[in-house]
Amino acid sequence: NAIASAALFLAAKVEEQPRKLEHVIRVSHMCLHKDSIILDPKSE
Repeated sequence: NAIASAALFLAAKVEEQPRKLEHVIRVSHMCLHKDSIILDPKSE
């Protein structure tokens, strides 16, 4: 869910434990698509 991913990203910023958006996207994709290949954020 896109809203859950955004909430995790913002919560990490509020708690002063910032995560790169790239990391949040990669982990969210892995959770939502467990059977697919690992997402490369630098690809098109």
